[in-house]
Amino acid sequence: MLLEGRKILKEGLRWRIGNGRRVRVDADPWLPKSSGFRATVTSGSGRGMMVSQLIDPTTHEWRTDLLETVLHNEDVQIVKSMPLPKGDMADGWIWHYTTSGVYTVSSGCETALTLKRKGSIQGVTSGETSTRIDDKKKLNKVEGNGSGEAQPDLGYNDHVVYLEVSK
Repeated sequence: MLLEGRKILKEGLRWRIGNGRRVRVDADPWLPKSSGFRATVTSGSGRGMMVSQLIDPTTHEWRTDLLETVLHNEDVQIVKSMPLPKGDMADGWIWHYTTSGVYTVSSGCETALTLKRKGSIQGVTSGETSTRIDDKKKLNKVEGNGSGEAQPDLGYNDHVVYLEVSK
């Protein structure tokens, strides 16, 4: 079951770009797409490139000339729509399936059910969905902050994501 939870996290976590120094253009999930979150590079020069190389260090804006050389057109449009911080802010993990970027138990359950429908995970059946509501209430009571949202503390180490829920 723990491995199934990892699949759920991998499905919904992506990088929020700050300075782009920790995120690889072609290998890491960072684009707000409907799924996958990875950019598709058009040239060999984009392979292994860091997102920081796509950001002008002086203006803190996207280098559109380089974007158009390295990425497919649909990804260029997505990147151009992504705001960048005006200062030197570190990259961080966010949960794609909430507007706040914070993982919630209900969004995790929805993601699990979607993966189950696709056949990507086991262990969640349609018969279990009614009992999931009781499970969510218990989790929120024990691990939540009273608002129904679990507060993730995400760390990054050798491309492994650790999710710790604050009490």
